[in-house]
Amino acid sequence: MSLLAIVLFAIALQWVGLVAAVAVLVLIGANAARDVRLLDVLALAAGMIVFSVAVFVWLLGLPLPLWPTS
Repeated sequence: MSLLAIVLFAIALQWVGLVAAVAVLVLIGANAARDVRLLDVLALAAGMIVFSVAVFVWLLGLPLPLWPTS
């Protein structure tokens, strides 16, 4: 399940942007454990989105799309 999450992240990053790709990564990756609670996973996804945007886009200045481009 973890490998699937990473592959889907790579695909989603191109099509839907960093925010949705990180959400997909966390939500699919969380299914690797048996005792996950939806509220915990959503909180983790929100935290990872904020962290990823802050580090990779704002601090490092990488040209990653945040949202889907038309």
